[in-house]
Amino acid sequence: MTERDYEGDTMVCAQSTASFATIYNPLTMYVDARTIPNLKPAVAERAFKRMIRPLKITSATFDNGQENREHLKLGIRTYFCDPYSSWQKSGVENANKLIRRYAPKGSDLSQYSARWLRRVVEKLNNTPRKKLGWKTPREVMQEKRLFKNKKAPQRG
Repeated sequence: MTERDYEGDTMVCAQSTASFATIYNPLTMYVDARTIPNLKPAVAERAFKRMIRPLKITSATFDNGQENREHLKLGIRTYFCDPYSSWQKSGVENANKLIRRYAPKGSDLSQYSARWLRRVVEKLNNTPRKKLGWKTPREVMQEKRLFKNKKAPQRG
């Protein structure tokens, strides 16, 4: 695994079709997430494409969910976990758990706005981590020049 390899996943809820699409860099602990109205492959592919656009990324590992059927359109190497083996992409699973601190399991994800999710992601990426020598994921991404632009992407 290199610093340009990511993990991707979706978070779902029982109350609606709304979901969160997330990507995670296990070496820098950088996370990004987008709200999506459903798990249709084209919808998930567009969300993942928007997240990877500002990144220097080589590959992503996903699970075998139907939402990942359009993975070839991402333009990067894609890998898939074995069925029922979410531990093979444990970093993004942990990132989802961190997001769940703010949107608890059982809550309707359609009630959370894109702006709200952006704030949660910014908080996670600007929190110093012991594993990173008390640097933030954003700082490590910038130091390693893993953003296509010199600065971290600004979402609007």
